[in-house]
Amino acid sequence: MGLDMMLHKTKKVDELTREDVITISNAVYTHVKSDEDLKSLNLAQITGIEAANEMIPAVKLRGEMFQYYSMLEEVGYWRKANQIHAWFVENVQDGNDDCELYPVSKAKLEKLLGVCRLVLNNIDHAETLLPTRSGFFFGSTDYDEYYKQDVQDTVKILEEVLEKTDFDKEAIYYSSSW
Repeated sequence: MGLDMMLHKTKKVDELTREDVITISNAVYTHVKSDEDLKSLNLAQITGIEAANEMIPAVKLRGEMFQYYSMLEEVGYWRKANQIHAWFVENVQDGNDDCELYPVSKAKLEKLLGVCRLVLNNIDHAETLLPTRSGFFFGSTDYDEYYKQDVQDTVKILEEVLEKTDFDKEAIYYSSSW
């Protein structure tokens, strides 16, 4: 058990709210268990959301050990990087630490990347720039080598996501669980 954090990429559909995306994602997970299910999928009918069927092309078989169908592709993963989680909670989730799915703009990803680079260039200011957050199974709150490694990993993840995402056609979402 512990804090797991993910960035997901999916098709961007402007008409869909965050709540719509959560509803559609849950419907895919619940209703699509095979390629046959996918062929006959009518997300608009299942969810009552008119634009939901626009997400069908994004539904793919995902996972390695446990395979499932999802419209969300994992493009970033952290484990117990509580300082990164704290940043997302405060800057993306409006302080709601609720394990839900939240959209993350390109500008927010760039802002976090800048903060991480500042921390790596001046680790003495880490507590001010990117503070840790305690929580049940959230890991260490020390500003040590593990903290620094989490920040370095975040830089790599964000650089790749920013480079490989077409923000006109794709959306990025953050989620966590513990």
